[in-house]
Amino acid sequence: MTRPRRILVALAAAAALVVLGLWSWPRTRVTPAEARYVGRASCARCHAAQAAGFAGSDHDRAMDAASEATVLGRFDGSTLEHHGIVSTMFRDGDRFVVRTQGRDGKLADFTVSHVFGADPLQQYLVDFEDGRRQCLPIAWDVAEQRWFHLYPDDAFPPGDSLHWTGRDQNWNWMCAECHGTGVVRGYDEAHDRYATTAAEWDVSCEACHGPGSAHVDWAEGSALARLLVADRGLVADLARQGPQLEVCARCHSRRGPLTASSHAGEGFHDSYRLALLDTGLYEADGTIRDEVFEYGSFLQSRMHREGVRCTDCHDPHAGTLLASGNALCVRCHDATRYDLPAHHHHTPGSAGAACVACHMPQRTYMRVDERRDHSFRVPRPDLGVAHGTRNACNDCHRDRGVDWAAAATAAWRGGRPPYESPFTRQGTWTAAFAARAHGGGDAAARLRAVAADREQPGIIRASALEQLGGDVVHDGVALADLALDPDPLVRAAVARAGRALDGEARLALLAPLLDDAVRVVRIDAARSLVAGREHALPEALRESFERAFAELEASLAASAERPETMVTRGAIREERGDHAGAEAAYRRAIALDPASVPPRLDLAVLLDATGRGAEAVEHLRAAVVAAPAFAPARYNLALALAAIDGQEGEALAQLEIAAEGMPDHARLFYNLGLLRQRAGDATGARAALLRARELAPEDPDVTAALAALGR
Repeated sequence: MTRPRRILVALAAAAALVVLGLWSWPRTRVTPAEARYVGRASCARCHAAQAAGFAGSDHDRAMDAASEATVLGRFDGSTLEHHGIVSTMFRDGDRFVVRTQGRDGKLADFTVSHVFGADPLQQYLVDFEDGRRQCLPIAWDVAEQRWFHLYPDDAFPPGDSLHWTGRDQNWNWMCAECHGTGVVRGYDEAHDRYATTAAEWDVSCEACHGPGSAHVDWAEGSALARLLVADRGLVADLARQGPQLEVCARCHSRRGPLTASSHAGEGFHDSYRLALLDTGLYEADGTIRDEVFEYGSFLQSRMHREGVRCTDCHDPHAGTLLASGNALCVRCHDATRYDLPAHHHHTPGSAGAACVACHMPQRTYMRVDERRDHSFRVPRPDLGVAHGTRNACNDCHRDRGVDWAAAATAAWRGGRPPYESPFTRQGTWTAAFAARAHGGGDAAARLRAVAADREQPGIIRASALEQLGGDVVHDGVALADLALDPDPLVRAAVARAGRALDGEARLALLAPLLDDAVRVVRIDAARSLVAGREHALPEALRESFERAFAELEASLAASAERPETMVTRGAIREERGDHAGAEAAYRRAIALDPASVPPRLDLAVLLDATGRGAEAVEHLRAAVVAAPAFAPARYNLALALAAIDGQEGEALAQLEIAAEGMPDHARLFYNLGLLRQRAGDATGARAALLRARELAPEDPDVTAALAALGR
């Protein structure tokens, strides 16, 4: 071998050793918080095909500045009348203007700053001087080319949270994060203002891939530099099912924020609290009811159990399906078994023969936006017969009853029982949730069985724990075992359920959860320990508690514009003995929503407990004025008045009204009996006390009052 060749071989061997050494060297992993947003243009330099697919997609058109190119509605003097208010859409030079009712109840002209979406409807946004951006209720129907009102049956007056200028139509809180990239809501609690910013105002590349500066550095770096960076500098793992779903779930879910801002690539449960299967959001069988989007449904499904990802069906850049009709489903499911009349029992090519017609029933939101349920469940009209749930059969056959649908599907089965997957026993949890919703006496036992069944989806078991409430302390739910569950939804539900335990049992359950790997679990554990007077914590747990409590406080600050958050903050301050802080939080909640009753009730209780009964009465009066049909407000007002000399007459009058709205409240009837007796109405007093005894036969106060009345 010649000398030059020997030198080349040696150099190659040395290079190989260097490369092998570097390959095994610990590589830098960049977190989303460490990276910066670089913008779509930086991505498109290398990813032209993906950028071309993205252009014009729903994500691309999620939000745009209002212009000739982006506004779809006819601003040509068109009008729309809604409950006596006539709104007019017109142009003023380059401006798109809507003349409609403002905050003061008067007609005024509002300039559209941005458009919101492009299919199947387009909404319009208006900027206000305090940084708020509000969503007009007048939208454009793209298919029908018409203006329509999003709330045709409701007339929300100015001052109502659902009036278009109100809190619940506020874009900064309700919408911004999912229609922008790198959004920082920028709420200023001290001045009740917003300074909302974003890296880009649409759902661009980095909304899903996370801030891309480290990836750009990796792409532009030397070969040697690349070897030192993990995952090519990408901060979001979109290849594996779990991380990919959590990136999509950031927007495709019903959830609330735990942090002031978050980035793709951060754990979903570190950034958000997912809504569980509350009866107002989902049917008892888990199908969608309110606007809950897709994630909560998908977590219930066998698809999720089997590892299916969003991108197995959806093109993530164009936002389109990977195939049309049943062709999409038979990419995985055997067409010779499932795409036949023997399976779907409908004429081939008909609407009923579509896989999605039965397995992904849809609901319409915002009057024209049809969205499909992603739980992929088998139609069960028999559950509709038993529990009143919706079913896919009657979604189409609306002229037929649920009994007909149940009989038809039973005939298809030829005497076999309805299909129940071993790990999604829909009938079992439907019976449990329906029993709780309808007051069934066996609801607690059913819910305990669902919560304890490790084979069921985590969101189902967590929902069962949530609906159990204080009943979790009964035998049948081993909270200590569930606190070790791999699903963070279950562990967080356990942390909240721990509030029902006392003393050492509560501490033993919650202490390990203070150091859980997931933020929402730590927050809920800290909240439950506060409710149990955390001052009794042993010193060994103090540091863990303080860390988790700081995260709890930060989560409240992340939604400080919401009155319900201020109520929670007030309760926490009160539980910690900080009465001044609690009062400030309750008053802040009232300032944010003067018509809200809960903060007035909480403030009144606090004021009464601190010797300020007269102030408490005034807030209770205001609560009754705000919600005259809300019986608990009248009940609390009656109790406060009864403690003031000379107010017994009004107290009795308020309590009589409250009794009509709270017919099963034993303590109310006990107090009603006492007040009637004080007013000289012995017959009425006896009737009220007998009702109290019927509701609470073991209550010694009721027994004593009846005995005293008998004398």
